[in-house]
Amino acid sequence: MEPPKRFPHPEQDEPGGPGEPFGPGRLPADGFDPEEEFDSPEEVDAVFRSQRRLVMARVVWLILLVLGVPIANAWWPLWWNGWAGVPVTPAWAVAAGGGLVALWLLGVQHARMADRVERAMLGRRREDDDV
Repeated sequence: MEPPKRFPHPEQDEPGGPGEPFGPGRLPADGFDPEEEFDSPEEVDAVFRSQRRLVMARVVWLILLVLGVPIANAWWPLWWNGWAGVPVTPAWAVAAGGGLVALWLLGVQHARMADRVERAMLGRRREDDDV
């Protein structure tokens, strides 16, 4: 007795058949052709260096934000004592959500800048190479 085939339709056994997402003469549903765009190793290295600079700048901001709260607690009495008539001290405001909002904004800004760098530096089309 013959074992069952993986694909019930005979055309699906060949590469690029209806069961395969890629193949000769077939594009994926989103229309992206992996052969249409390419990047040289030098371009990829340049993008890596740019992304590394972006990350290091964000790490500095992250360290300042994380260490800024305890430093403010130690050196600035109004940070944890508060002002007269204000029900919430700045330390509580940062702990309750201000720090999380700042971290979220830092992450969103980094993601947008990193995407912008990648779009600007990568994704050259083959016909652009002749220019």
